Amino acid sequence: MFIVRMYQFFSFTAGRIPLTCAARQWAVLALLVFGGAPLACGQSMLKDKQYLAQVTGTLHQVRSFHFDKADSILAHVPARWRSHPSFFILDAVKDYYKFLPITLHPPQYQRYKRSLERAVDLADARQEKDPNDVDAIFFSMMAYTMLGRQASEDGDELKAVNYARKAFGNLKKGFDLARVFPDFHFSNGLYNYYRVRYPEHHPAYKPFLMFFQEGNVETGLHDLEIASEKGLFSKTDALYFLAGIHMHYESKPAKGLVFAQRLVHQYPSNPTFRLFLAEALILNKHLSDVPAHLAYVNRFNSMYLKASASALEGWYHEAQGDRTKAATAYADGMAKADRMGKMIDNARSICLAGQARQMAAQGERQKTKALYRKVLDISNNTYLRTEAHQYLKRRDDDGNKVPRSQYKIIRTKPTSSAQHKELLQDLE
Repeated sequence: MFIVRMYQFFSFTAGRIPLTCAARQWAVLALLVFGGAPLACGQSMLKDKQYLAQVTGTLHQVRSFHFDKADSILAHVPARWRSHPSFFILDAVKDYYKFLPITLHPPQYQRYKRSLERAVDLADARQEKDPNDVDAIFFSMMAYTMLGRQASEDGDELKAVNYARKAFGNLKKGFDLARVFPDFHFSNGLYNYYRVRYPEHHPAYKPFLMFFQEGNVETGLHDLEIASEKGLFSKTDALYFLAGIHMHYESKPAKGLVFAQRLVHQYPSNPTFRLFLAEALILNKHLSDVPAHLAYVNRFNSMYLKASASALEGWYHEAQGDRTKAATAYADGMAKADRMGKMIDNARSICLAGQARQMAAQGERQKTKALYRKVLDISNNTYLRTEAHQYLKRRDDDGNKVPRSQYKIIRTKPTSSAQHKELLQDLE
């Protein structure tokens, strides 16, 4: 189950946390078969600079939410690469993020899964011929990862476990391949980090992890930083995860803010990155720019984006002292989130925690406890889990008693502009 849970964070274009973009249906389903097109069997995409440029260009346009431009690039991909697993993963990524949440768009959802299954078939066929085929190892891992993530979001945990098991074999091979294919720094980093942190947050899984290779938090973060600089496909994804890790796991919101600002600087038209930055700004008590980012997000016709924006609007109004507007926004966020699965759990948990604080202020102790228990059921965010534990048990995430002097809603302290500037300089 650890692998399944870890892969809920593990998205080819950042996402999950979620996370970013996609494109419209740009070709006939016959492209999934490519009748008569010569196979790219054995050919490594790393040796074809033209195709590499098309791949990275497509991802750039997808992350920028410029889906027509992404379609245009893919339409010019040579036939020999249209039977490479990377091509189908790109197609799936486009659909996933354009139709976010894709589960509310059944035709595109089925096409998305077919693209991933086709990528698996092509990658596995290559690996049967050559077990050391680096392209096959990487893209098989990615396709199974994405299928596992989707199965988990759909509530099919047995299928998610099966996909994760298939992905794990190639993930282990990737430990020794980062020098050949730099994007393995991304998968290696995620494994090393979450192998340690996930069971810390979910102790019930610790007994099941004794057979898994040990992880290392610092090594994982180091690998992610390398991927954020050298990755061909995962450069942006690594940056996204670094922001989320520091905000949601490491209780270092100032550092998370720095990474979130980089994301928006690189992709100002990406609404999911704007959401991330808005959350980081609220955590750091820098509220002045939050409304502009949320207004931009609300321009997009996506239930996922609107639900997430409502959650942060509630938090923003609460931070400003307007409980009435906060209550309205939290209720709106919850109503919109009800139509979606686990992918919206971060926004849902922000709303639940906000409503819990409102009930606590009204003296509704039992309602407050019920809401905080729901937060603990779905949230992986340290700051929300700490808040819930402090109310329910007066204990932190490790079960240790929290001194009364530390009883407060969020443990993080706002950073001064000088501290923030220093962090920016350190990370440049």
